[in-house]
Amino acid sequence: MERTGTAEKEEIDRLKAQTTDTKRKLERSLDVLRYQVKTAQNDLGKDIPRLEKLKLQKQLTAMSKELKQGEQTLFMDSIQLDMKRDQNIQEFIATSQLTADAQRQFVIRVIGN
Repeated sequence: MERTGTAEKEEIDRLKAQTTDTKRKLERSLDVLRYQVKTAQNDLGKDIPRLEKLKLQKQLTAMSKELKQGEQTLFMDSIQLDMKRDQNIQEFIATSQLTADAQRQFVIRVIGN
């Protein structure tokens, strides 16, 4: 990666940012479920009839299970996204057309005899 130019670094940074954004979207999808679990836990602490409490505990157990599965899926998806990002970066570096710009640094003047 040391040999990459500015345009290549920008493209690599764009690929990394895209992966980070995708991870954030996946994380946000779990935030709703986390909030529901927290709300259900708070509701259990209230003074409610026994039948409602049992029903709420059942819902809380199901939501907690779903949350754990979602977190496991998020972890695996995150690993896959990182691997895909690294693969895309390697493919980009391998296929990018490296060009060289020649600039004249000095002028040679030949004077004949």
